[in-house]
Amino acid sequence: MPSLLKNGERMDLATGIHLNTHTLAANSVSSK
Repeated sequence: MPSLLKNGERMDLATGIHLNTHTLAANSVSSK
């Protein structure tokens, strides 16, 4: 998802990491 990556780059580092963690967690739940 290029759009999400670009949005993350524009955000603060801490916010970007938080979103990345949240996305990874959501993906893990979806994988189950």
